[in-house]
Amino acid sequence: MLFTLYARVPFGLNIVAGPTLCYISTVMNIIVFLTLFDKKIRTPSTILMQGLAVADGITALCTYGMEPIFNLFYENIGERGSPSVVTTYSYTHEYEIEISIEETQNLVDLKYPYCVVHYCLSHLADNFHLVSVLLTTSLGIQKILALALPIWTRINITNRKSVIVCCSCFLFSMALNIPRMFVVSIRSDTEDTCFVTKPSKTIERYVLTIYPILFAILLTLAISVMISSACYIVFILCSRKNVRGHAKISNCEKKSCVLILSVMCIFVLSELPRLVIYGTVFKTFIYDTSNDNIASYKVGKEIEYEMLGCYQRIEEEFISEWNIKRR
Repeated sequence: MLFTLYARVPFGLNIVAGPTLCYISTVMNIIVFLTLFDKKIRTPSTILMQGLAVADGITALCTYGMEPIFNLFYENIGERGSPSVVTTYSYTHEYEIEISIEETQNLVDLKYPYCVVHYCLSHLADNFHLVSVLLTTSLGIQKILALALPIWTRINITNRKSVIVCCSCFLFSMALNIPRMFVVSIRSDTEDTCFVTKPSKTIERYVLTIYPILFAILLTLAISVMISSACYIVFILCSRKNVRGHAKISNCEKKSCVLILSVMCIFVLSELPRLVIYGTVFKTFIYDTSNDNIASYKVGKEIEYEMLGCYQRIEEEFISEWNIKRR
């Protein structure tokens, strides 16, 4: 099977603005990572934020970092000037059917070995994005414990344990995402055309069924924890007033709370669309996990429903025309 992709259009938004924001984001995350090395501000929270900066920077690079180079090697699959609608005649029902192929005109091919790089980067972007989700959730949990149990937190939550949490998030995300990279293999011919082999049945089932369900559950739990953490932080900041001229929360702690609150709010807002998408996938697949070829089954069912609806509309039009002729 030919290695095909959807072209990232429009050009100005995806080839110019996207990589520009990607490089700015990467530079800013590098600055944050280096700044938090200062021993004066080094805490378990800052270590988690360093891991978050690394994950976000790599995610940005994997998403748009190579796009200007890939754009030089994209080749349109469809012929230029070809019609966007193909008309075919059905001899059984004696009517013409119009089939739209406009969507296929956005498909492009990418030459070898750039297709391999693109394939790996797309999976690495998902991998490090999940790391960002897990680390942001860990930040929320750590801040709740720091506010609710300050003495216990200072004794039990150390910098070393925060490093272990960061490494665990990276390893856990890799364990979930790396198998997806081996669902197919990519090879080339003499003209550097990129071909994708037939997917492995076992890994295909994991990619199409198990992984979307796991990610939907993880994302739902993470967003729930973030929202709960944000509400609790706001409640604590509003309820703890100054007592006898002494603040129950230090200025440094307030700044830390506001920073983590901002990170979580931005993250929740950016993840809500993804939660809707994966929630739909979860709802679609959860009842058919026993089906061996669930993707083909679902696509076949959708085509069947559309064809039945189309035939029903044709029948209704035929009956209405026949009634008009009778009158």
